[in-house]
Amino acid sequence: MDLSPAFQPQSRPTIIAHRGGAGARPENTVSACRHALSSGADALELDVQLSKDGHPVVIHDSTIDRTTGMTSILTSVGSAIVNKGTRVDQLNLAELQSLNAGYAFFSATGTIDKIITPIPSLALIFSEFTGVPIILDLKRQKGRKKNQQLVQTVGQLIRQFRRTPHTIVGSFSDLLLLKFRKAFAEIHTGAGVMEVTWTLLLHRCRMAGLLKPAPRSYQLPVRKGAVRVACPSFIQNLRRNGSRVDFWTINSVEIMHQLAKDGATGIITDFPDRAITAFAAGSKADQMPMP
Repeated sequence: MDLSPAFQPQSRPTIIAHRGGAGARPENTVSACRHALSSGADALELDVQLSKDGHPVVIHDSTIDRTTGMTSILTSVGSAIVNKGTRVDQLNLAELQSLNAGYAFFSATGTIDKIITPIPSLALIFSEFTGVPIILDLKRQKGRKKNQQLVQTVGQLIRQFRRTPHTIVGSFSDLLLLKFRKAFAEIHTGAGVMEVTWTLLLHRCRMAGLLKPAPRSYQLPVRKGAVRVACPSFIQNLRRNGSRVDFWTINSVEIMHQLAKDGATGIITDFPDRAITAFAAGSKADQMPMP
């Protein structure tokens, strides 16, 4: 099944809200997603972990410390005792949703007691943002059983909500990606770390012709160590193989424009409104060259 139109090549790169648009609202929350889409974002990028009772939840870190402010004091949350280093998979869905995912974001505003931003379940995201293109980053869990459970529950939710054309599943864990592709072959996936490494190596060795049919989606950094990944010839080689080529996390307008000129199909940014404004004010030079 083909990806939705927002994931297809356009006259400008797809604007993808990183962690739902972490620059303007608390990351990985419904509030962030609503704001990003109302600002003109084409798609969302979200992180997924697994709760203790087996629900996929949208949060980046494996622990709750950074975003919720639960860093030092022992606190009762439902039947659990939360302290520094408490992992997401140690709390049930209801317990996670009782925490404030906006604590760190709003702490400097003095309104922390008035703004409660729960950690959302993936099911809630799919329910509210029907048809919205989403890239999911599956986070590696603690133990093989939990990893398999994450794969199964996320894949089943995508099927349940009929989101196959609207979802790309990625991960920094090659093993998770392999498991997901085996279980849900019809769902689009991103390239894994080893795939990216080998593809880049073949390109730099002028052996790009040895590439097998590429995955449909590459989410890439501008640089990988000392190596510049965002070079026009590499981007065009991937696009000739039928792949998306998206770059993260791009908050500089200058770099956004350069990536567009080089042929990037997507810009993953904390500030989608900034990207929308930049491309609206841009010239024909910002339009993506076709491979």
